[in-house]
Amino acid sequence: AKTLADTRPEAPFRLLPPTHIFIMSGWDAHLQKLTAYGVAAQMHGLDGTKWAGAGVSDDAAQIKYLIGGFGNPGSLRAKGPTLGNTKYMITRAEGDFIIGKKGAAGFVAVKSKQAVTIAVFNEDKMTPNQANVATQAFKDYLIGLGF
Repeated sequence: AKTLADTRPEAPFRLLPPTHIFIMSGWDAHLQKLTAYGVAAQMHGLDGTKWAGAGVSDDAAQIKYLIGGFGNPGSLRAKGPTLGNTKYMITRAEGDFIIGKKGAAGFVAVKSKQAVTIAVFNEDKMTPNQANVATQAFKDYLIGLGF
């Protein structure tokens, strides 16, 4: 039987040397570690500025609203964030991560020291647990790099 550890991608974030992290276009290459698992992913600064990625949302107000939910998850639970054209219900919000769901689709947002990474998944490609584990691993990778 598979365990939670079995769902963690093997060495998922070691393709590029750390010197590439200071080139913003290099963030897209890092996000490919998530998108390879069947999710759409975007990275934003804590101010909502988009650093890289595609397929989550281009609505800056919604991204800022979601980022604000790290400090006030009750507001997210009351209204529910909209990413793209999908409004999600918050199923879990604790400290540095937020999980939302709508039908077979969902998202995981994680906050590191300087960035928020958002991954949108569909259960036909990835389970909510797998999306959470992969996105959390990406966050840990960023924190290890000082981000």
